[in-house]
Amino acid sequence: MKIISSAKSDNGRVRDNNEDAFLCDSELGLYAVCDGMGGHAAGEVAAALALETLKEHVQSQKERFSTSGSESPTPEAWMKVIREGIEFACQRIYDLGRSSRGKHGMGTTCTALLLVDGKGVMGHVGDSRLYMLRNGRLSQLSEDHNYIAEALKLGVMTQAEVASCPFNNIITRAVGVQSTVCVDGLVFDVLPEDRFLICSDGLTNYFESSDELRDLIQTGSLKEITDRLIDIANGRGGEDNITALLLRAATDETTLPGVHERKSIIDAHFEALRHVILFRDLNMAELVRIYNLFRPATYQAGDIVIKEGDVGNSLFVIVEGTVRVDRGGEAILDLDSGSHFGEIALLNLRPRTATVRAVTPLKILELERGAFNRFVQHNPGFAAMFLWVLAQGLSLQLDDVYSRQRLKSDSNTTLMEWALPSPFRSG
Repeated sequence: MKIISSAKSDNGRVRDNNEDAFLCDSELGLYAVCDGMGGHAAGEVAAALALETLKEHVQSQKERFSTSGSESPTPEAWMKVIREGIEFACQRIYDLGRSSRGKHGMGTTCTALLLVDGKGVMGHVGDSRLYMLRNGRLSQLSEDHNYIAEALKLGVMTQAEVASCPFNNIITRAVGVQSTVCVDGLVFDVLPEDRFLICSDGLTNYFESSDELRDLIQTGSLKEITDRLIDIANGRGGEDNITALLLRAATDETTLPGVHERKSIIDAHFEALRHVILFRDLNMAELVRIYNLFRPATYQAGDIVIKEGDVGNSLFVIVEGTVRVDRGGEAILDLDSGSHFGEIALLNLRPRTATVRAVTPLKILELERGAFNRFVQHNPGFAAMFLWVLAQGLSLQLDDVYSRQRLKSDSNTTLMEWALPSPFRSG
């Protein structure tokens, strides 16, 4: 895929100087926006130094990879490179701030995107943002590191209180203010016609509706769009520097034949995950992280996916096809695309209570207990949400069991969870 880009930065209507900076390096596949802070000139220095350091590190590691003679680096290896580049920038900015008069405490946001081998690798600190537009849906892939975002996340502020909050410009994480910084990372697939917007808060502060932003960036040439975005931000006040960097993954007759097939597969995978009630409240970035834990698998008609009595350790999501669930040789129900089974195995290693067999050729996603446990250990917020949703489902399931037992105590007690309409079936 060919990546087309357009970027523009503007002082705005109030600021005398521009402390934003951007990087578009198509050869490296590296794109970034930094929003500097720390007073006149210092913010400009911090932003420029962050981009310079990040570019130098990515370039050096790319050269090292190319001369090593080993296989192509994994996306995780590139993720480490991006994180290291931002961490090195943090140390350099901090050291310069301590040694240079008038620059103490300077820092910058940094939102970077590396596009390599059909993958996107994000490194992010601060409240600049990365958006992805795919199939008409706009998703924010970065998480704001500022007072308002933290307050909303912790529930100490409501959305209605945001407009009157006097601390809406306070950054909770920045590059260079301290000697080290925690860098958010994300690895995701890049598909044909995906669009990406990297921008400073001088732009996003003037777009309360993501629908409006989506409508603006999905049509027209990239240059027309970046000009339009900055004109709108200026027209609505322009109180800060404004930077917009727009990318499009373009396809043409030279595109590899497998690219569009890959898009169809990945779109189907995400559509299946969106139907899983366990993941229904996840935003796109969270869903991407979960998706990266799954592995695809195929079965032929008649193949057994799980066997009654075997100890299970995986959750399964049906992407395409139908399975039949039976217990003791008796058919219980059929499950089709978008259904899932086996989630209890993520929490408790126990024998499967039924056999699940492919009725038709089957495409599924499998999430193993070990990968899931490692994920939740590093994402306690997701763990709490998952357990809450699971507990709600099991509670409804028990209510249904008791109701059925009262109505048909002789015939239904042996069916238990597999006879229930609940989406929570443990397999």
